[in-house]
Amino acid sequence: MRALPTVVAALLLSVLVSPVTAAALAPRPDGATASASYQLDFEATWSAATHPVGFPPAPHFSPLVGGTHDASSGFWAPGALATTGIEQMAELGSTSALSNEVNAAVNTGSAGQVILGGGVGLSPGGATASFTATLDHPLVSVVTMIAPSPDWFLGVSGLSLLDGGDWVDSVSVDLFAWDAGTDSGANYTSPDQDTDPANPITLLTSSPFDNGTKLGTFTFTRTDTPGVFTEIGPGLAGTHGVPTLSGTGTLVALAPFTLDLSGALENSSTALVVGFSVASVPFKGGTLVPVPDLVLAGLPTDGSGALSLPAALPAGVPAGVSLVFQSWTTDGAAVKGLSATQGLCAVTP
Repeated sequence: MRALPTVVAALLLSVLVSPVTAAALAPRPDGATASASYQLDFEATWSAATHPVGFPPAPHFSPLVGGTHDASSGFWAPGALATTGIEQMAELGSTSALSNEVNAAVNTGSAGQVILGGGVGLSPGGATASFTATLDHPLVSVVTMIAPSPDWFLGVSGLSLLDGGDWVDSVSVDLFAWDAGTDSGANYTSPDQDTDPANPITLLTSSPFDNGTKLGTFTFTRTDTPGVFTEIGPGLAGTHGVPTLSGTGTLVALAPFTLDLSGALENSSTALVVGFSVASVPFKGGTLVPVPDLVLAGLPTDGSGALSLPAALPAGVPAGVSLVFQSWTTDGAAVKGLSATQGLCAVTP
């Protein structure tokens, strides 16, 4: 495994780190920080094998949409009537009306932010979204349309990311089909049949969802747990599959830590992308996980496709600084000539 000198990495990272305010991340008396950053990973498992009855052509899911909020606000709930935003999401896969409803709640103080993420172009598949929850808005509601369908969707409503006075590190929710109550179609490809008056939102337990099998999973993973390296976002396969980036050590100032790349193309050139926050945007057929605040290009992999990068943060780095890492390697077998690791996030303790 080829290693770069620690001093080189330390100097490069010291360029990245600048004074930031940690007030927003200062612990509250109950132990929870004022805010916590999360990545939502949607794993869609819906297929002809899981739900064979009348399974449609081109099965997919619309973009993820929702928001963070408090207990006085909620954008959908079982037994409630669908809002215009939920109706348009469930029938058309549109995110604009629901985003506007969340923004209206933000303006009144009952919501924190809109959550928007990718969709699943062909199920089974995956999509992600990133957001920040706060103590004032610790609940999350997110939905996605089952497509094609009359008005069926998946989602969570009012899920709390606080547990026992602190933020959860990770929580997964199995997803089952909901009926928005706005269209009376009985099959995936039924023509529009407006339900007037609308029915309450209900869990679908009849055909084609009467076998009790989930359609997917939402996993919420905290990405700013101090001192812990957390894997976030998808990688991109190359010659040897999806390479991996791992971290060991601590982000305490002047203490050593190491980033290790493995499974990349041997004797190739890789670039380490480092950012202060998560971007999760499409790039070269994959997903660029960090905001690219610093790119360390031309790093060489060894004969086994590995690279070790020892590093240390300079003195004076405050607590609560997020660092997000990802490696991209030149690889002719990758979809656009570059393979990528998953993202790796850590926060200074």
